[in-house]
Amino acid sequence: MTWYALTVSPRRELTLMGTLTDEDLRDFLEIEDVYCPIETYSVRLKMKRHPIVRARPLTPGYVFARCRRPYLAMRGLAKDGVTGMLYQAGESHDRPAPISDTALHQIKMREAEIAMRLTRRRDRSKRKIRAGSEIKVGDRLSIPHLD
Repeated sequence: MTWYALTVSPRRELTLMGTLTDEDLRDFLEIEDVYCPIETYSVRLKMKRHPIVRARPLTPGYVFARCRRPYLAMRGLAKDGVTGMLYQAGESHDRPAPISDTALHQIKMREAEIAMRLTRRRDRSKRKIRAGSEIKVGDRLSIPHLD
């Protein structure tokens, strides 16, 4: 089985991923695996106390599917937002462009780098104390109004 890039209607990537969790549908369409790289980010709203975590695709408009018959997958998922697939350039007749495993591995590594960058931003244990402060790391503080 080979990886192919299916083109999806705008903002339908995550909905399609939810649809393809059904094993019977994947067996019928001969889809072995599906992948959509996702970036999570947080949004702070005025009326909310804590930030809301949201997700967005890193490759908007594309979902990667490992399947045996890409045309069957494309036609079977048309009602779920699939509009076509990525084709090879320079061909006289349209043939789906296979995506190599190494290219998909690079996309997964990039997704992991973005996720690590986000967790580093949230990690407060590595923050430094201002220069010139008398408070040192490891000091105990007492706050009178909280006793």
